[in-house]
Amino acid sequence: MSIGSAFQTARATVLNAIIGSRNGDASESEEGLSLSARVGLTLLVFTATTIIWWTARSYGVLGTASLYFPATLLVTLLAGWEFGLVVMLASAALVWRVMHSQLAGVSLVVFAMAGILQLLIAGFVRELLRNAWRSERDLLILAERRAREAEAREMVLGEARHRLKNLMAIIEALAKFSGPRPGQHPAVDEYVMRLIGRLRALGAASDLVLKHGFDVLEANAVVRAVLEPFLSASPPRLTYDGPDLRLSEQLGSSLALAMHELASNALKYGALSEPGGTVELRWTVTAKDGGEHVEFVWTENGGPVPVPPPKDGFGHRLIRSTVSGQLDGRVEIDYPPQGLICRISYLRRHPAAPK
Repeated sequence: MSIGSAFQTARATVLNAIIGSRNGDASESEEGLSLSARVGLTLLVFTATTIIWWTARSYGVLGTASLYFPATLLVTLLAGWEFGLVVMLASAALVWRVMHSQLAGVSLVVFAMAGILQLLIAGFVRELLRNAWRSERDLLILAERRAREAEAREMVLGEARHRLKNLMAIIEALAKFSGPRPGQHPAVDEYVMRLIGRLRALGAASDLVLKHGFDVLEANAVVRAVLEPFLSASPPRLTYDGPDLRLSEQLGSSLALAMHELASNALKYGALSEPGGTVELRWTVTAKDGGEHVEFVWTENGGPVPVPPPKDGFGHRLIRSTVSGQLDGRVEIDYPPQGLICRISYLRRHPAAPK
């Protein structure tokens, strides 16, 4: 709780305890009291202070007129500076009327100046505390509105994710049942399975976009979502590792398709087609030329000796287009005897500092 809220809470408590507030809760409004209630509060404080002063004076206790200073302070804080001014003027008039024969003129001047100083200080402090309370109240209102907007946005995105999954399921069903029965045409079966796999990879990346927002896809999340069907072996035959790396929606979707393509080829022709074969995916981020050089390296080991295709098929063209729109983007696919190696790299510039 801030000092402004503490002031409003304490003020409401005091007002309710003394004479009650206009609405039963003084912290809910700017003043918390009606005009009549503030007048009543001023009279109550002034009367109580006068009784104390008069009683002390009757017992010979002098100097208790200074009690009117904290009375001015209290009324100013609780009811407003104009009511504090009334208390100050009334107390000065009363003290001079009763004790003018005992006070020198300079004493009255000092008394009046001290009262004015008390009034100014109390009014200044009151405005500071009220402004602090208003600022906190506005911030709380803004935070509540943003929380409601975030909740509504989350509901919309959740519905969009649900519809996306339903749409992908429908497309998969159409792909499966629009052709001949499975087993009659192996080439068609292979085409359908590749299409469905690519659709699932694209759907996984799109789901991450809807879940986390545009331009905030994280490389670990994309790789995990796409390669999840290939990670079930024990001990694991496909491993991946790399630092946190934000990806744009376009780059995340392209990377998802490329990783799925590499994993599918490894399962059919490469390291994952042999019992002892393994695949390792690693990516690094290093400083270079005022930005960061990002490189993904897919390395296969223990599978059949890879054979370069006579020409790039659609899958290879899909992989090579992963970073086609990135600065200094390049894809290198090598075929050493121990297994295929694919390197995907690009240069990411640091965002320009705001002027």
